[in-house]
Amino acid sequence: MSNLQENDTIAAIATPYGMAGIGIIRISGPLSLTIAERLFRSSKNRSIESHRLYHGHFLDPSSDEVIDEVLLSYMNAPHTYTREDIVEINSHSGPVLLSKILQVVLAQGVRLAKPGEFTFRAFLNNRIDLIQAEAVMDLINAKSERGIILSNRQLSGESGKEIRGLRDKALDLLAMAEVAIDYPEEESITHSNEAILYELTNGIISPVEKIIASHSSRKIWIEGIDTVITGRVNTGKSSLLNRLIKEEKAIVSPIPGTTRDLIETTLYIKGIPLKITDTAGLREGKDAIELIGIDLARKRLKEADIALAVIDQSRPLDENDRELLSGMDSSKCIIILNKVDLPKAVNEEEVRELSGKSDIVKISALTGEGIDLLEEAIVEKISETDTGIENHLVPNIRQKSALSKALEHLHNAVSNLRQGQPMEIIAVDLKSGIENLEEVTGETSGDDLYDRIFSNFCLGK
Repeated sequence: MSNLQENDTIAAIATPYGMAGIGIIRISGPLSLTIAERLFRSSKNRSIESHRLYHGHFLDPSSDEVIDEVLLSYMNAPHTYTREDIVEINSHSGPVLLSKILQVVLAQGVRLAKPGEFTFRAFLNNRIDLIQAEAVMDLINAKSERGIILSNRQLSGESGKEIRGLRDKALDLLAMAEVAIDYPEEESITHSNEAILYELTNGIISPVEKIIASHSSRKIWIEGIDTVITGRVNTGKSSLLNRLIKEEKAIVSPIPGTTRDLIETTLYIKGIPLKITDTAGLREGKDAIELIGIDLARKRLKEADIALAVIDQSRPLDENDRELLSGMDSSKCIIILNKVDLPKAVNEEEVRELSGKSDIVKISALTGEGIDLLEEAIVEKISETDTGIENHLVPNIRQKSALSKALEHLHNAVSNLRQGQPMEIIAVDLKSGIENLEEVTGETSGDDLYDRIFSNFCLGK
């Protein structure tokens, strides 16, 4: 968003591309009302007032021809989304129609908005902080109803208030440290050290740690849980995927190596969104394409939040099974003994020994037996990491990184205080921690960060 002229008037189509009942063109900036008066003809010849909805027709000024029958709203600054004058044109939808309306608007000295530029202007004009700006996209992309609740909490501004409150406490401690630096002969300095230590530990570090720990809830409710189905060839992985999503998404075949690419879909188990991936069977690849699929499978397995390791209990374990079981992280793995409708040939005790503390569930992907138990095991595994549903702030990766850096500096301050280090060193740690806290809300961030964040927004938002 660097190098943009903030006093430009901008416009964009604010509704998704495609055929629909209604489409919206949004305009923000000083020319908004002028454009509305120039291009809109009210059906009752009324003057345009703020925060009113008007029926009329949108005109092409080059020919005075009607382009569409529309509803138009004008909202004057600062009581708008961007805190600038805004006009929204509600027309019939359709790519050609909306494009025509937008082109007419742009011909009036208006610039096409960059992705996320409306929200960026709201941020620049101090209507929202950076946490709220990111919450806008979280709200749009939320994968569950609880994700909507979490996003709205952050959009309310309470998260920013919480971080700024922690920042203010750190500033108070910094002031105490600087007094100690300026007046080292004062007897009250020892008391100040104790007060700084107590407030750092209980008033700042502890709340920051709780916020960081709640990142796992974001993964669950806003982004969705990355879930990978893995195992050697012909264990029933594709059959399991089809059973879970209740449709024939993956090809099921007795021929080994049928699945060569990643098959991805989303499903909901008791309201929890799972981004589930069926992967190529693990074995020594027979050709170059299968080898690529197996490499992708191993990569996705490392990245996954939950791994469903499928073992065919009708066949004895082979080296591929043993390698998989012994290499799994029990905190995120569920072992599935599939094909319980067939005679048992696997040594279950060996499975338990190899897999450590991993949960084990017995199912038949063919008949559906045990699927309800598997779903319960998945929900329980996810719930173990859901720590932040009561928090206002459930940080994303960027926010978590900044908070972690702040925490590191604050812990350094505590350690140096306990070691009796000079107060100048303590002050440096406190200043660095404060800067990182301000980075969370966007008070000390630069253009590069803003470009990264807002470029991920859709046009018109």
